Amino acid sequence: MQSSYDIRVWSTRRYQGKRKTTHYVRWSVAGTARQKPFQGEALADSFRSDLVVAARKGEAFDVDSGLPVSVLRARRDATSWYALACEYVDMKWPHVAATTRRTHAEALTTITTALFASERG
Repeated sequence: MQSSYDIRVWSTRRYQGKRKTTHYVRWSVAGTARQKPFQGEALADSFRSDLVVAARKGEAFDVDSGLPVSVLRARRDATSWYALACEYVDMKWPHVAATTRRTHAEALTTITTALFASERG
């Protein structure tokens, strides 16, 4: 993972389409321009301010993704769905009745199958 301190954050760009308005946050890392679309202006401003705060703190940015290293670290440390489901079952299972156990299992099965992609790759 290459990192860089050469970061420039520009103002948000508003695109007015026929059906919706999109707000783009624009920034560059090591000379490579990046942009990320948002549906709302507040979301775009929030993301932009996170980038500005990270740059002002002197934090390194990843060259490949264009994000601050702390954001990548937080994403890497995030709990997977499987681990979260196992923790939930371990917490609830000993204290609930058999019918409730079945209901929990059915609900987790429904949610888990919904998370699968319908396409390969």
